This record gives sequence, C-alpha cells and structure tokens, in this order.
Amino acid sequence: MAKEKQLPSIVTLNVGGHVFTTRLATLVSDQDSMLSAMFSGRFEPEVDSDGRYFIDRDGKYFEHILNFLRDASMIPPSTVALQVYQEAKYYRIERLMAHLECYPAVMAITKLKDQKTKMGNNYEHWKQMLLDAVCQKYNDVIRFSIGQECMITAVRYISKQDYISATSPCSFCPKQSLESPDKKHPSKHNFYCSDDSGMHLSYYIGCDLPVMDLVIPEDEINDICLFTSLLEKDLRSDGFCVSGRSSHPWRCSNCDAMGYLHQIAFTWNFT
Repeated sequence: MAKEKQLPSIVTLNVGGHVFTTRLATLVSDQDSMLSAMFSGRFEPEVDSDGRYFIDRDGKYFEHILNFLRDASMIPPSTVALQVYQEAKYYRIERLMAHLECYPAVMAITKLKDQKTKMGNNYEHWKQMLLDAVCQKYNDVIRFSIGQECMITAVRYISKQDYISATSPCSFCPKQSLESPDKKHPSKHNFYCSDDSGMHLSYYIGCDLPVMDLVIPEDEINDICLFTSLLEKDLRSDGFCVSGRSSHPWRCSNCDAMGYLHQIAFTWNFT
C-alpha cells in the first residue's frame, strides 16, 4: 500500500490563474468533497512553476467555495448563486449545493433539468429537430428582413394522434347532392380554436390546420404540452427570445375531432 504524502498545513492554490492561500484543514473539511480527496495525501497534486497546487478550473468563483469551507454560514449572494452552484457541483460540496438550491436562479435550472431527465433522450432529439426547423426558417428571416427592427418565425408541431385526427375525413353526416341523390359528398372539417374542454369555440382556423413542421409520436413524447413548456424555458436559458403561448387547442365544429396545436415563436431583433 502506497504511503500517504504529507502535505503542508498551509497551502497555496492556483485555480485557473487565481491564487488562494488557506489551511489544509479547510480544504479537507468536507470529507465527501473532491477537494478533500485531492488533498488527502493519497494523490500527488499537480503544481505550477511556482510550486503552487494547480486546479484546472475557472477560479472566478472559488473564493465562495473556500469561504463556505471556512465558515458554513458564509453563503454566496443570490447574484452569483447559479455560478457558485456549478462550482460546488464540480467540487462535490453537497452541503453548499443544498443551500444554493433554494435560490430562484438555481431552483429554476435544477427543476428544469429534472423534468428534462424524466423525458429521457427523446427530449433532446426533438429539441434539436425543432432547432433544425427554425434554422431553415431563419434563411427567410435574412432574406426578408431588410429595414426591419425585428421579425418573428414560428415552428408548429402536433402529436401524431392529433395529426391523424385532423387529416382524417370529417365524420359529420354527409349531404346528398341534388344532381346525384344516391351519391353522398363528405363534409369538410371546420376547425376553430377552442378552450381546453373543446366546448367554447373562438376564432375560425379553416378547413385545414396550418402546415406542421413536426409530427411527434406519443411513444417518444407522451406529454407534448409539458414538452412545450420545458422547451420554452430551456430555449430562453440558451439565449433565445421565444414564446409558446400561441399554442392552443382546436376542434372541428362539424364532428368530434379535436386536439392541440403547439407553436414556439422565435423573435429575432436586429437593433
């Protein structure tokens, strides 16, 4: 068994170019952390040219990590909570992570990630499919945006089951032709925007729904309303200016066909 290396009681760290000096006891105070393992003596920490222990990590927020290890009451301010949370996660300081998860900025990100994880790999696949669609539409934005301060493009999508319902013949009792009494002519759909119950109809859509960019099978995304809500927040965190509020239920006034039209609108500002 290899003998543990004896480290000095006072250590100087170089964290991505930021220099810190602290006690060894402080670094190993959280026994479950990566820092405790790194400076336990079981490993040979890397040093820079000046003999300082080197950690290849952006050191901008390391002072908050170090201060918490010195005194657990020193919680970082909310303005840097998300950035410090990412560092605490890297260093596996779970006590600090637990504190920071109560901050709004951290809570929003962690809950979003949890929901995305529950959806599995299909979430990322369909997110990329939607981004591919909007990239194609952005070509038109470039072409027709001369003199415009902003433009909006939308990606529309629907579940496979709703798509089949919308494109199947209307089941309304067909009318007989005066010229050919024995020949029945199928009725056309009359699609309206509706409330969630499908009872109250508002504005008229037409005989056909708008052209869909994507048709999503239910066995891949079983709750597309939740997918839209997560996608809207996820894209905003990526830096896009988006809204999913124009998504709405629809219903045919002639038959029992009904479903949900989902839409993510992208706003492109040129100012």
